[in-house]
Amino acid sequence: MTKMAKTPSTNAIEKGTIAASVARYKIDVIRKVGLDEKRLCYSVGLNMAELDDPNGRISKAVLFRLFSLASAESKMISLGLQCDEYLDAGFLGIVGYTMMSCSNFKQALQRLERYSVLLDDELEVWTEREEGNLRLSARIGSVERYPFDYMMAGIKGFLSFCKVLLGSYPITHELNVMYGRPNSYEEGTLFFKNINFEMPFFSILFDADTLSKPLRSFNPNLDRVHVDIAEAMLENFNSVKSVDYIRQLISESLSGRALSLGDLAIRLSVSKRTLQRELEVQETSFKEILDDVRKQQAKQYLLYSKKNMKEISWSLGFVEISSFYRASHQWFGMTPKQYRFKHQEL
Repeated sequence: MTKMAKTPSTNAIEKGTIAASVARYKIDVIRKVGLDEKRLCYSVGLNMAELDDPNGRISKAVLFRLFSLASAESKMISLGLQCDEYLDAGFLGIVGYTMMSCSNFKQALQRLERYSVLLDDELEVWTEREEGNLRLSARIGSVERYPFDYMMAGIKGFLSFCKVLLGSYPITHELNVMYGRPNSYEEGTLFFKNINFEMPFFSILFDADTLSKPLRSFNPNLDRVHVDIAEAMLENFNSVKSVDYIRQLISESLSGRALSLGDLAIRLSVSKRTLQRELEVQETSFKEILDDVRKQQAKQYLLYSKKNMKEISWSLGFVEISSFYRASHQWFGMTPKQYRFKHQEL
């Protein structure tokens, strides 16, 4: 077994979301193996419309529950190991596009290292030279939280994406995984002869000859555009006060009583005025974000749940049900009961 290099320190803020494009890929696996992904998504409270947002973030806790249910229903030995044939080359979103448009495989791995947080905000990726080869390592927090099939889908999907980049699977020497060897493991499924289990983090050792291979999709003009977009997204994402993160905090705290601007400022360790100014820079306000979060959740409750109006009002953080009715008129031009009835008739 190859000796592992020392891991870097991390100061990542643990938020627990992944890019919507990655979530869609994993849900496509569930659908294409014959399971009812709509029913399963509904059962864990996942709004599938959110998967269409190119900048969307999906809760990993929800996806973990989804994969646990799917694995229990699937008759396959390992759901996560079936995913390579269902790969969409765009499943890594802008991160994948920066990798596809660069000149060689080594540079593509370095792009993954730089922009990995855009895929998973708990993911830390780093590369290190090892006897002329290159080791790509990844750490994702506590492995106990992650269903085995969820992680295997990620590893298999990444290897298949490498095949998209190169035209064939890369030459590798070793795979280290954080899990113990499962009973359902099938020899050779992950294209590795040397697999080490129960390691402190995931890693793949790529052969030196593979690193310099040119990519079929190299395009210097597109590359500049992709990198500019990724850098802008990274700058925005690295701010804990980004609109997406604020939406997440509000969404998680609605039931019974919505967060106030003061509550949110305390959560973000800033003053109310500073928070207001930063939201103004992003051309929005706390009131607008709160209203939109409530509107989107109201649609989901009215269309896809059996909750009554009082229960929905409480779930949206309204103190009085009359406030919910006034908001419904502003959002939909009708009462919540009328909205539910109208769309049930369609």
